[in-house]
Amino acid sequence: MIKIISRKPALAACIAPWLILAGSAPVWADGLSVDVRAGGEYDSNVVVSETDVDTGAGDFSAELDLSIDYEVKFDKRGSVEVGYIFSQSLHQDLTQFDVQTHGFKAGIKQRFGAFKLGINYRYYDSSLGGNGFLTLQRISPYVTFYMGKTIVLRATYTYEDKNLKTSIIRDATSNIFGADAYLLIDRSRTYFSFGYKMKILDAVGPEFDYDANTARAQFTTRVPLLGKASKFRMGVNYEKRDYDNITPSIGENRDDKRLTLKTSLKIPFGDHFYALASLRYRDYQSNFLSADYTETVSSLQFGFSF
Repeated sequence: MIKIISRKPALAACIAPWLILAGSAPVWADGLSVDVRAGGEYDSNVVVSETDVDTGAGDFSAELDLSIDYEVKFDKRGSVEVGYIFSQSLHQDLTQFDVQTHGFKAGIKQRFGAFKLGINYRYYDSSLGGNGFLTLQRISPYVTFYMGKTIVLRATYTYEDKNLKTSIIRDATSNIFGADAYLLIDRSRTYFSFGYKMKILDAVGPEFDYDANTARAQFTTRVPLLGKASKFRMGVNYEKRDYDNITPSIGENRDDKRLTLKTSLKIPFGDHFYALASLRYRDYQSNFLSADYTETVSSLQFGFSF
């Protein structure tokens, strides 16, 4: 039996009817998928963005990621899925910034002609330096529209509940509205995606309330390497945050601009093994000093999936 853990009973109440519906439907097919990868990472500036901590110091870390998913199809076009996520980082020097995360996810989706309707639930519990740090819950209904074989449109709404065990005044709920478009090329081997989202965050401490607008673009393609089709991906993300109230320590409203550039290459070896190399650069500009920094993270991991 899967127990939904929730600080907000309303979240569990929202998703429970979907899971009951899936459980009562006739099973069409089912499948288990597992993905585990391990490797190393170098971060030029170890930060904790949730609490605006900027160490100004770089460090190496070992990384482990595990994802387990189980999907049950109740007809040819609908399915329910549950899963577990685990991640662990172990720093060489800055061990107080080791992060461990346990996550639970569930979702249900159904295709109706050119439309797909679905809802996803996520729960994460993270520790920082071996101490309790953050719990995060998200529930997100969405609708996807397929325009032929080349264009896919998606609209989403997400309700988020964040609890920081080290800073209660940063506890917050958010309403997030998003839209994405995908342009598929060469039978989906190559595609462009573009997205926009608006986030309205309401925190316990009024100085942390903000509205954010985010735009993103991403390019993904398959490239032949070592006799296999490797996946190359690059993307850009820009976020503008407008804080609603004065931050006492600076005597004015915060104004944050956040640019993220990222790229990755996934190279398969046989049917189940792969290597994943990635690079991420972040340029965060803010009139709040500890939220104003740049960071470059490079990593290499080796994985196994089935």
